[in-house]
Amino acid sequence: MVAGSVSYPPLDGSLWLPELLEFNAQHNPDVIFYVYDEPDSSDLVSISHLDFYQACHRAAQKIGPGRADKEVVALLGNFDTLLFHTVFMGIMVAGLVVCESFLKEMERPHSSLSYLSLSQCPLVIQQRLSST
Repeated sequence: MVAGSVSYPPLDGSLWLPELLEFNAQHNPDVIFYVYDEPDSSDLVSISHLDFYQACHRAAQKIGPGRADKEVVALLGNFDTLLFHTVFMGIMVAGLVVCESFLKEMERPHSSLSYLSLSQCPLVIQQRLSST
């Protein structure tokens, strides 16, 4: 897509992050949002705004059912950037709140578990450990 044909959202603070996702999915669906290397290949994979929006909504559907609005959620794991952003935004799309303080504590792994128990966060999303 040519840069001149990109529609920009209002920058007045009227749109929150989930609304910005929706704006770009509607107005810039084919514009590339992420690019990454395909493992074991020289190919690049492009993720459009629409692809990312749909992935965030799939994450929200997995995370959100049965949860109270504004429930606090912590992410625990070693995520790549794309997966982290997808789950992070999926949490917000689901109407939940990401435990920002915990994210800051993740920079100091020794204190992460201690902080998690003190915060009494009702939901922790963690990566599944492989059985190999």
